[in-house]
Amino acid sequence: MTAADRATAAVSWWVSAYTRHLPAEVAERRRVEIASDLWEQRADGNASRTPAAMVALSILRRTSAGVPADLRWRRQQLAAAQGQPGAATGWGLPRAVAHNW
Repeated sequence: MTAADRATAAVSWWVSAYTRHLPAEVAERRRVEIASDLWEQRADGNASRTPAAMVALSILRRTSAGVPADLRWRRQQLAAAQGQPGAATGWGLPRAVAHNW
């Protein structure tokens, strides 16, 4: 297993975690979107002959930078599923984390 494989597995775990308890079709669409993005990033790394460790680092960096956006997305999806799309706006990150976790 390469470093890029391990990074991809870590991202897959994160996506599964933050899409848990969302409507099945919403969660699956997000998982497929992220899997496609990871595939493209890895393919680009292979095409440019970037070492797997560098690709892995890039994947992990993008994932960690995207955590706040992932949590906002989750909050919005939960609100929409409850019929309250407007309720998902205006929260700060600390409140979002407390609400979702």
